[in-house]
Amino acid sequence: AMLLTFAELNGARRNEEAVRYGNEALQIFKDLGNPRMQAAVHLALMGAHQLRGSAKDALEAATAGLELYRDVQDKKGEGKALHGLALAYGVAEKWGEALKSSRSARTIFQEL
Repeated sequence: AMLLTFAELNGARRNEEAVRYGNEALQIFKDLGNPRMQAAVHLALMGAHQLRGSAKDALEAATAGLELYRDVQDKKGEGKALHGLALAYGVAEKWGEALKSSRSARTIFQEL
């Protein structure tokens, strides 16, 4: 049990580091004016927020990534972001929204 507790604490610490590094990367790509990489970082952050069970942060990150991919008309990225949004809605237990986002992602992937 003690090893499990240590593993959980270590995982939480690494997750916090991932979020911190993700936010640093996000700022760098903003400064460079690279919206595609900003979107990719938002999706990575969504995954980190998801792992720690923060539905609000996961939804915000997925939505930000989706908007950026749409702005640059990147359909593959948009599909990935919609899939991520579906996962984030799952963390929030908003099943109808999760299904809607996953169907939108599926439609895009079928068109690619």
